[in-house]
Amino acid sequence: MVPQSRAPVILLTRPAPQSEQFAAAVRVRFPDCPVVLSPLLAPVYFAPPIPPRDWTAVIFTSRTAVQSVERNAAYGAALPKLAFCVGNGTAQAATELGLHAISADGTSEDLLTLIRDHAPGGPLLYLHGREMREDLAEMLNSAGIETVSLTTYAQEAVALSPEAILTLHSGAPVIAPIFSPRTGAILARQLPHPPSGLTLCIVAISSAVDGIAGAEMVVARQPTADAVLNAIANKLQSLCEP
Repeated sequence: MVPQSRAPVILLTRPAPQSEQFAAAVRVRFPDCPVVLSPLLAPVYFAPPIPPRDWTAVIFTSRTAVQSVERNAAYGAALPKLAFCVGNGTAQAATELGLHAISADGTSEDLLTLIRDHAPGGPLLYLHGREMREDLAEMLNSAGIETVSLTTYAQEAVALSPEAILTLHSGAPVIAPIFSPRTGAILARQLPHPPSGLTLCIVAISSAVDGIAGAEMVVARQPTADAVLNAIANKLQSLCEP
């Protein structure tokens, strides 16, 4: 149990749907810790026409990509029923959309290996955001797996909420899980000089996330939400040690 007078605040900065889902898991596992949601990215959805092909499968590397399909139903062509997904959360969203989702439960490299192992016989459709760290379609095409890439959304930067700013100035320790390098960079730009006396710990999903000046940096052992929760638990334990 974390003493209420010292309870660290967990600051969640993912896009709203992902933050809400992660917040539910945080509240179950760490009921004594206040949770503040302040998404630093907000999606803008596009509806590009899908070429009328006999697609073997669709590829999703984020839940937001799945949501772009939900919000833009009139694409002009039916999606295939098979979906290759980067992680379990994305696979869950694709399943809820009525697709047969297969999860790589890892990184883009794990997803690339998964697709290669399944050796799909026809063209693949990769729906993704405007900002990409890696061009999965290019890697698949180079491997001889025909893949067509379509941008279906963009993530626009958002300022920290007033509640988040008050939290950062409250004197309470703050743990901020960061799930993407871009989110980490946005937070760093908004905190060029962290408030005096702030104890801030960044719990990064991978080493691709850069640190923030004056903040402690912890990297999850695996690039999964469960591993991030475990890293938060370890940090909370250290904060509570006398």
